Amino acid sequence: MLQFTYHRPISELPEASKQYLNNGMLFFDIETTGLSSSRNRIYLVGLGWLDGEQVTVQQYLAENASDEASVLAAALAFMTDRQFDTLVTFNGTTFDLPFFEKRCEKHATASDIFSTMDHLDLYRRIHPIRHFFPMEHFRQKDYEKLLGIGREDQYDGGKLVAVYHRFEKTKKQADCDLLCLHNKEDVFGMFHLISLLACLQVKEDVSIDSLQATSANEVSIRFHLKAPVPISIRQLKTTGSLLLRKTSGLAVLPLYQGTLRCYLPNPMDYFYLTAEDTVVHKSVGQFVDPAFRRKAEPEECYTEFVLPVEYLDGEVHPYCEGSLFENVGKALEGFLRQV
Repeated sequence: MLQFTYHRPISELPEASKQYLNNGMLFFDIETTGLSSSRNRIYLVGLGWLDGEQVTVQQYLAENASDEASVLAAALAFMTDRQFDTLVTFNGTTFDLPFFEKRCEKHATASDIFSTMDHLDLYRRIHPIRHFFPMEHFRQKDYEKLLGIGREDQYDGGKLVAVYHRFEKTKKQADCDLLCLHNKEDVFGMFHLISLLACLQVKEDVSIDSLQATSANEVSIRFHLKAPVPISIRQLKTTGSLLLRKTSGLAVLPLYQGTLRCYLPNPMDYFYLTAEDTVVHKSVGQFVDPAFRRKAEPEECYTEFVLPVEYLDGEVHPYCEGSLFENVGKALEGFLRQV
């Protein structure tokens, strides 16, 4: 088994990454001879962590098939000795962790260390906001390209399998370098990708700075973010538009005039009163003459109301508690949850 260690200064990372990194995190990535954990094996494990003012990556490379058990044992020993509390992967839920555990089981090696750590799968955590990013695919290299990260490595995991089998036979340094380079850049890359978590805060926690009615038909809301987003984000929806840049956000929401409809849940719980063109709950409608009522259809099961002018003048809205500022805050929260 061969072991390699690399260092890079933490100053190379985006500011947003530093908001989410801590000394308890261990970044984890494996390289395998195929996708089946029962028929293929692990030939390289890469681990990364914060080490003072630098990021350190350590690799364990199997020189042949019999080295796999040593690679697994070395990685587990390191994890146990350092006592990290959070494991960070990119799509590790689906691939890296189950593959690693299956190979440990084959070699009768206990891998229960994973149960003692939280797991942050960057792929799964970021996936709900993938529409924020103008990409066709959502692989790690695609996210890295989005962040402007250049890679010296030009291989993917599948193409490196042949390189590894050649290395097993010849032990050429050039092949060893290619194998290690790919894994090293995968691990270092995750330290950059963690900055994308800043984009999630738009759905979780924002603070409004100001609002302004820009025209008769829209309101502009400026808000700030606790952590800077690593890239500018633009979203245009029928329900409004969104711009995120560094720690600033701008949402422009349309203002609707006239009569609004609030559709009621569970239409089967309502009667439609034919003479009054309205719906009432069955608890009340049961006392109406059956000749003047029928079951409500979903499309007619609503109530109507008109927003008064005072709503736009900052007065208390009769249908909501609080000021215009608070009510627009609720509207912004609803928009951001849907965007």
